[in-house]
Order: sequence, then structure tokens, then C-alpha cells
Amino acid sequence: MARPTPGGPVSALTASRHPPPRSPLVTEPQPAEITLNGSVRALVRGETVSDLVEAITGRPIGSDGRATDGKRLGVAVARNAGVVPRSQWASTVLTPGDDIEIVTAAQGG
Repeated sequence: MARPTPGGPVSALTASRHPPPRSPLVTEPQPAEITLNGSVRALVRGETVSDLVEAITGRPIGSDGRATDGKRLGVAVARNAGVVPRSQWASTVLTPGDDIEIVTAAQGG
């Protein structure tokens, strides 16, 4: 009986005993995102409600949830359909998949 030559045909029995190595399953990391007022937005790791309000309004926000310039901010924030009190803005860390609504007060009727 002849010996198989290197690089030659492989019998079914040999192939079943020594299957080819599997390539590792590579998955791309999914970007962390939130929904802000109905639009998808990238989420920065560790971002808080306060950080988000500051980025949207362009005004520095204190740890109490009020604008540091002393003027009224006139916004409210809901996270996953629940109101986030101003006093908790700085401690409320956003997580991927959060649905955030930032609403602005308007005068008139």
C-alpha cells in the first residue's frame, strides 16, 4: 500500500480525524448609541445626563442641574420615559440603548 504524499489527496477518514482549523469568529464591536429626541447619537463612555444637556445647550451645567451662568435653563429630561430630576443629572450615567428626550419650555398657548 502506498503512503500518501505530502500535499496529496486526503482520505475522508483522515479528514474527519484532523479537520482543518476553524478561523476564530471575529465580530466588530458595536458602537454605543442612545436615541436622543428620536435620532441616534453616539454615546461617550461615562457620559451623564448633565454632560448631554451641556453639549446640547452649549451652557455649563452645575452639579445641581442648573446652568452655572445663573440664567434659567428651561429644559427637562426624560430617560426611557421617566423624568430625570435635575438633582440627579450629574449622577445619572447614560447606557447604550437609552431613549432620551430633552424638551424645552416654550411660552404661549
